[in-house]
Amino acid sequence: MLTAIAHLKQQNVEGNKCSFDRCKCQFFKELNAIFTKVGRFTSEEVVLNLIRAKCLPVLLYGVELCPVVVRDKKSMEFTVTRSLMKLFKTEGRCR
Repeated sequence: MLTAIAHLKQQNVEGNKCSFDRCKCQFFKELNAIFTKVGRFTSEEVVLNLIRAKCLPVLLYGVELCPVVVRDKKSMEFTVTRSLMKLFKTEGRCR
């Protein structure tokens, strides 16, 4: 168990600060795999359930071990927002 925790910290800690860049890259990798497999032919509800089951755990991997600062939280929120924008085919903020 301690070996697994040490490995998790090693993956997310660079220097003295936590980095979730690998988690975000893996999140988008999983998201693109979902879009490749099911395409745009299935309902949004099914895709949302797949994102919840496959992508979010990848993004949140190791969050318990590192203190999450506001910058990291906003970055993860943006990652999820971009995936939803891709799913629902929206451009950006309404003006």
